[in-house]
Amino acid sequence: MEIEKIDLETSMVAKELRSKLFRMNPADLHPDFQPLGELDRDDIAEIERSLIDIGVMTPVLITGDDTIVAGQGLVEAALQIGLDDIPALTLDDLSEEEYPLFFRQMYRFYRLANIDWEIFQIDAQQILSFTASGRLALKIHAMKSTA
Repeated sequence: MEIEKIDLETSMVAKELRSKLFRMNPADLHPDFQPLGELDRDDIAEIERSLIDIGVMTPVLITGDDTIVAGQGLVEAALQIGLDDIPALTLDDLSEEEYPLFFRQMYRFYRLANIDWEIFQIDAQQILSFTASGRLALKIHAMKSTA
């Protein structure tokens, strides 16, 4: 009988997104999309602590050419603590219905890790420019209202 190895990081990702996950070396990702606000060293340190404490719960979202769309803070923190691979999703692999799942996953990680809401906004805002409408922005705003 073959025993299946459990990947705890993958098991924490929303089940609807797991089949689209793959592993990526954070050093191979390109931070060409710059968030409107910049994450400073303290922000990255906050994400680093959460990665050490609870692991990676949110995959980084990238384009087909390995450019980071969402998760720049995660990538920077992963590099700082020496992770050689992290879960990733490709933007083109997500449907419009799956974007909110991705955001809820990010929000869950930031909330469980007790990371500041502004850091979440900075780290997540780039995906909004890739969505078909402003509906996702309204859903994210609603998340803050329930926080």
